[in-house]
Amino acid sequence: MTAAPERLGLEGIELQAAVRPEDVLEAMRREAETRKALLAGGRTLVPNHYTVGLSEYDHRRWAPHATQVAQELAIRQAALIAEQAWIVYGDISVEIFLADGLDTGTFRVAALLEPDPPAPAAGGHEALATLVTAEGQAWPLARGITVLGRDRQADLRLRDPGVSRRHLILEVTDERISLTDLASHNGTRVNGHPVATVELRPGDTIEVGGTTLTLRSAG
Repeated sequence: MTAAPERLGLEGIELQAAVRPEDVLEAMRREAETRKALLAGGRTLVPNHYTVGLSEYDHRRWAPHATQVAQELAIRQAALIAEQAWIVYGDISVEIFLADGLDTGTFRVAALLEPDPPAPAAGGHEALATLVTAEGQAWPLARGITVLGRDRQADLRLRDPGVSRRHLILEVTDERISLTDLASHNGTRVNGHPVATVELRPGDTIEVGGTTLTLRSAG
């Protein structure tokens, strides 16, 4: 048995693969570091979902223990995130899949922000605020985090070619609403000014791609 599975707490598992779990864990750490976002109050948000693409050879050898390995990688990634005092929205998860076009011994790791569904506000009133387009389309914002982007998995999806797949996040609490740009390709402007992270007020306008959104209070 190799040293790598032992260090990851996978005693008794013989992966017999060219890709080692600790190499994947290191790549996951780099992805978290690369894709971290600074939120209001100096907090650092990192992705909570990681996908691991393997070659046919390595995937075949990981497959019998893929669930256990994925769980252990998620546990170790969660420990790393806690050590760095970073935050996540939603549980840490790892998905292992067969990726096309990879040579034996190579792998591909990607990280995504996939928050849990927002919790309803107290008193049963789900929306604490609303985003409204110039055409009048409205999206309610509940307590929690909302991912805005072009991706089909985004909480608030905009079919705008100037919007990145995961363009920005909106964090809603009882005290504030903050916006953080996720290193989007075309950036985000609030009230005409480029921003990285900013606290929003009712009446503020958010420009992403060719779309303008106005924040309205729930009342």
